[in-house]
Amino acid sequence: MASTDQNIKNVFNQYIRDKLGTKTINTSTGSWGSVLGLPTGQGGILPRTMPDHVRTTTGYTNILSDKARYQQSDLSQLASDTAAVTGFPSIESSEGAADLSTPTDWRARLRPKGRGTSFWSGTTVANGEAEQPELDYLLRPLFESGGLVWQYTPNIFVSGRATYDTQVFAGANYPYVTFNHSEPPQLVVVADFTANTVEEARYLLGIFHFLRVATKAFFGDSAVINEMYGTPPPVMLFEYMGDHGFNKVPVVVTDYQYQLGDDIDYVPVKTASGGQTETTYVPTLSNISITLQPSYTPHKLRKRFDLNKFTSGKGYKDGFI
Repeated sequence: MASTDQNIKNVFNQYIRDKLGTKTINTSTGSWGSVLGLPTGQGGILPRTMPDHVRTTTGYTNILSDKARYQQSDLSQLASDTAAVTGFPSIESSEGAADLSTPTDWRARLRPKGRGTSFWSGTTVANGEAEQPELDYLLRPLFESGGLVWQYTPNIFVSGRATYDTQVFAGANYPYVTFNHSEPPQLVVVADFTANTVEEARYLLGIFHFLRVATKAFFGDSAVINEMYGTPPPVMLFEYMGDHGFNKVPVVVTDYQYQLGDDIDYVPVKTASGGQTETTYVPTLSNISITLQPSYTPHKLRKRFDLNKFTSGKGYKDGFI
């Protein structure tokens, strides 16, 4: 595997950073990549206090020459063998570390807070009693999957910023810069969706409808009757990549685009949301772009945000990024 060398490199660099600092060694062998027998360009920094058994090439050569044993689903074996050579504990054996063998759903997912049916089916509460949802409401496939789940790995463009004010003084050679505020990264999520089966086509129709609903507010006479008038579009939760990726980040959908191309096939999707059979055509391939803006309440920012906690990694569970 091409990633085996990189995994080993990451393990050693982490060892150097955590245990020995970043002092380099000046030997005839050059970088530690050449000491370990790694290909050119895969070296790094070798600390002065690296144990003698780590300097030998035998152990590393054995690991690198036995790549066939290391499959993507068995990185724990690689970490264990590497730990045996280096003399420091593997990630899996660290106290409090997660077991990598435990299945984790790290797919990209966008869903409203909670799992009530009011958003998904359009039901309302009148006189304390909720209306019964339609048997085949348009968002039913997404409700059953726990939200909008990306069919394929998406491209995500992350852009955050810190804003500074610049004060200019007459005759000065340099401006005086003062911090104003920082902004969480806006997330632009782009991915293809396909409709190769009846179920996928039904799901794609639900995605189109989901994006329309997620950007609408309650308005009109019906909203007044239901006491929902003025309620803005819902705050969603975005999840992706696990605990320290995007961990239940509260977001609002500010923009979406999807492609209805003229060079692909369209297939019919039958629903019964109106009490009778309805037919809608959807493309077999569509590129969908969704822009998500993190949205935190003032109370949560005041009571839950702690920079020290966020720096340690514990703040991710509160949805901060």
